[in-house]
Parts: sequence; structure tokens; C-alpha cells
Amino acid sequence: MAYDLVIKNGLVVDGSGLPRTRADVAVKGSRIVAVGKVTETGGHVIDAEGLVVAPGIVDVHTHYDAQLFWDPLATCSCWHGVTTVVTGNCGYTLAPCRPEDRDYLTRTFAKVEGISLRALEQGLPWTWVGFPEFLDTLDRRLGINVVPYIGHTAVRRFAMGEASIERAATADELLHMQRIVREAMEAGAAGFTTSLSPLAVGWYEEPLPSTLADYDEVFELASAVGESGVGTIGILPRTVLQGVTPDERQEILRLGAGTRRPLILQITGRMLEDVSQAGIAAYTLINARPLDRVFNLLRTSVLDGMPNWRALIAKPREEKAVLMRDESFRAALRHDIDHPNIDPERGELVRPFKWEAASVLRVRRDENRLLEGQSIPAFARKQNKHIADALLDLVLEEDLETQFRYSVPWSPERRQEIAAQLRSPYALLGTSDGGAHLDRDDGAEYSSLFIRQFVKEHRLVTLEEAVRLLTFVPASVIGLWDRGLLRPGYAADIMVFDPDGLGVASKDWVSSLPGGDMRFGALSQGFKYTIVNGQILTTDGERHTGAFPGRVLRLHPRSAAGSSGKQWRRRPVTRREKR
Repeated sequence: MAYDLVIKNGLVVDGSGLPRTRADVAVKGSRIVAVGKVTETGGHVIDAEGLVVAPGIVDVHTHYDAQLFWDPLATCSCWHGVTTVVTGNCGYTLAPCRPEDRDYLTRTFAKVEGISLRALEQGLPWTWVGFPEFLDTLDRRLGINVVPYIGHTAVRRFAMGEASIERAATADELLHMQRIVREAMEAGAAGFTTSLSPLAVGWYEEPLPSTLADYDEVFELASAVGESGVGTIGILPRTVLQGVTPDERQEILRLGAGTRRPLILQITGRMLEDVSQAGIAAYTLINARPLDRVFNLLRTSVLDGMPNWRALIAKPREEKAVLMRDESFRAALRHDIDHPNIDPERGELVRPFKWEAASVLRVRRDENRLLEGQSIPAFARKQNKHIADALLDLVLEEDLETQFRYSVPWSPERRQEIAAQLRSPYALLGTSDGGAHLDRDDGAEYSSLFIRQFVKEHRLVTLEEAVRLLTFVPASVIGLWDRGLLRPGYAADIMVFDPDGLGVASKDWVSSLPGGDMRFGALSQGFKYTIVNGQILTTDGERHTGAFPGRVLRLHPRSAAGSSGKQWRRRPVTRREKR
């Protein structure tokens, strides 16, 4: 047989957790056809001597919903071995959406996910109304594979309009929302996600639609996922910050038992064992990446947990400078630091900002160069000032351009704790948040950091287990039964990397957004090839070959058949139904 692609002499780590083996991998079309000794070639040959050959990474928690329209490669994820991303997490999606609600969804996405509003306004084509149209538009030009959830916020806004942030749904509105989710599942959605927690607010500090829903509403919408027989249900519980209450635990148990679909819960601890013992497949997302972010006071969301700081960041540049000099406003900023917000009525509830972990990264004026590398509290103490005053005085002196770094390194004990969590059968490695919060970070490098730190540097996880956690486990949980393993018949999603050189080359601001706005980016090191559906997408980390082999991976059997050739569509919703 003449193959289209052969990867020879590599160290194959196949995703199963079984020991590595030296073997060749042969690809025909979009499928792996042989693993072992391959003598015939015929097409492109990669010599992988000294390199690891493994399945492509499946990233289960991203927010690339918007970015894929101007960046179909989903950078920087594909540079770190990711071949499939799951979008629509936390209940936030861009469909369904009426034309009159586009500005609302755009601003919601910009606020909640930390994405430039100008980039969204210039980069989104908005050629869809319903979720099936959204999938068709997305499927036209992709570098990597995409598995999109349908999110609660867009569904509620579509069915209820402005009332979605004011009240509970009526019986008719609930039926309408259920039809929308059912239609999305039949079109190929990965499932349904919601966020009931008050952790986030909208552009104008208004509550988000999904937070007004009760569990009866969530149950009815998630039931459409259960009816489809495919997909998962993602939930950020209402009481997640203070610990899920017994009442909410019972609601989650009812949801899992009623839908009989896997649940992905952003929680940890005993509750997952309780859910599992009830015969429910439930998983929690484990973030195996220490906090490391860059910010300035021109545009950031890292200070959103402090209401007055959040209000300051939202102001135009000139007004911001005026407020920074206003003594009464400074008093409010000092109060925010000294008294962390615990009232959801005042805005987002997030963990208190650790000021000792915040330092000066880059200054503009030479006379301030000695401050670089110092923590903000340290130079505030030297100046005998409150943290707020020392920070604001420096920023004003530098025309608001000072760059800061917020880095919370892990202790050996914390690293051991994460390794123990990953040994749990309920663990799902992820939470890159790829495509989101690019005003402060780029979590796309989570896979490189995980292998580098947990496998090579600290030897807490074997390479075989690390690859299994990044590939086969997430593919299986999401329902991608032909991905996550290097086996004949499986999709040829493959990464090839140097196990000794793997890591992050650099993290810095890059200009890659529509309108010229800056974003944070993590460049890879040690990745040689990212292969999607049998075609080489990138070489030497970031070099794009020009190929666009990605697809929307539709889970519903009929829609999946349509996505690979013949297109299948459900009967469209009638005008009366839309009303």
C-alpha cells in the first residue's frame, strides 16, 4: 500500500498508558492504517529519530468560539500539540443569536472572557442565527478540530430577550429553550454548558442570564442532551466558591441520574465520589498550571474581584488618569485592597488578589529601572506608602504603560497535591481557557508545561500517563471514540515532539487581533509537528504549512455522517416557534 504520510523511527506513546515502543506510524487519507514496522512509503516521510510520536491533544476547556473566525488554527494551542479543542464552555457561546442581540453577546463575551471588544466587533462575521448555521459557518475553514457546546446564556437570551437577566422563565419560554438545545444536539453539539455561579457579570455589571435559572430549568435543557444519547453536560455550580451545599449536591445528583450523560463539574473533593457512587459519570477539571499573568492598568481583568479597581480599569484612558489622582477615589481603592469583596451584589466574587505575588515587570523610564523584579508591596514599604498609592503613583509617572507580573509559583507540596488529584478516576486535565483572558495570560501552553514539569523535571507522572491524560481520557469523556489513540482505524491526529526540549519558549504580548489590539501569547519549544486528520498543520512549533485540515466534530450520529460529506439538517424552527 502507498501511504500518504509515514512517521518513521519514533518513540510511540500511543495514549493508552501502555509502555512506549519504537515504531513507525503510517497514514492514509485522514486515518492511521499501520503502527509497527512500515517498509513502504509513497508519500511524505518524517524521520522521528529521538522524538516522541503521540496522539494529538484534546483540550476540553477552551473559549475559542470567536477567535476561530479570524484564527482558524487556534493559536497558540496548536503550537503545543493540540489537535482538537472543545468550545462553548461555562455556558458562553455565540449562537443562537438574533441580529438585535449581537451587540449584547459580543459585549458579554468581551467582558466575561477577557477578549478585546474591538477584535470581536471586527472579527465576527455574524452570518448565523441558529446554532446549526453557526456550526456550518465554523466548519468552512479550520486548522484544528472543534467540538462546540451550546451554552445556556445564549439560549436564554434568544428565548427570553432582555427578560433573561430579570426573572425566571415561563413554561413556554422553557419549552422554546429546550427545542433550541435539542436542535443543537441534532446538528452535532458536544452537549450543554451552564454557569449558575455569580463569579462573573456582564458588560454593564448586570447579572448573566444563566445565573437567573434554577435547577428545574437546567434539568429541562440538559434533558435534551440525555435524549440525544451523546455529549456531556458542563456545570459551574452556584455555590462553588464557598463549597457546594447539600441542596445543590442533590440537584446535581438528580441532573446526572435523569440525563444519564457524563457531567463535567468545576469542583473538587468528596462530592465527586458521592456522585460516582450514585452511578453517575462525573469529572472535575484539574488545572496543572501555576498562575503566571502579565497585566497593566490600561486593560486587564485580574483585578475584577475589587469593585472600585474594576470600575477604574473600565474607564477611558484620560478619565482613568483623573480618577487615579482623585483622593476620594484613591480611598475607595485602598479600601478594596484592605477589605476583599464578599458581596455578590457588588460584582464578581473571586479569590483575593495576592499582592505579594505581584511585581513590576517592565517600566518605561530609566529612573524606575531598579523597580523591575520588585514586588509591589516591597517597593510600597520602601516608599512608606499604601500599596494602592505606590502603584498608582508609578503608573501615572509612566503614562499608564507600566507592565506588572502576577505569578504564584507552586510549592513542592502543591505540586504533589496536583499529582495526587490527577491519579483520581474523576480527574480531567484541562482548563487552558484557550482563546480567553488574553489580556492577562495564555493558558494554551498547559500541555507543554505539564509534560515538562510533571514528567521531566519532577518525575511525578510517567510520560505514558501524561500523554493518556492529555489525549485518550479527554477524548473518551467528550465522546470522540475515534481519537486519542495511535491505533489503526483511528483519526490521524498526531503530535511529534522532542521530550528533552519540550517547554515554553516565551510568553509576551503579541499583535494578532483584528483591529491591531495586543494579546498575550505563549510560544512553544520542542514541538516538531502537529498533524490534524492526516495533514501536517505546523512544523517547528509555529510554522504553518498552509493546510486547513480541521473539522467541526459533530457527535450526533446523523450530523456526524453529514459533516464528513453529505450534509444533514433538522427541520428549521418555524416563525411561531421562534416567537
